[in-house]
Amino acid sequence: METSETVEKMQVLTPQQLSALNEAKVMIRMDNEQYLRDHPDVSKLMRALVRGILQNRPDNPSTYAYQFFSRDRAAIRKDLDAKE
Repeated sequence: METSETVEKMQVLTPQQLSALNEAKVMIRMDNEQYLRDHPDVSKLMRALVRGILQNRPDNPSTYAYQFFSRDRAAIRKDLDAKE
């Protein structure tokens, strides 16, 4: 088994590859932030889902999320309009 020191010394990416990767990450983040600004309902949906999870503390948050988004539009809209 390799020690953590050995793993740290290994170079998986060249400096140029690392720079390109970091630049791509920044561009993706900027694109995502712009999308969220252009679509405020996405943030509202996520806040409503997280609020419901924290209030209800389900044993299986994935199942809760599925059920949350499987409801009729009126129920979802009510949660979106709820104050935090």
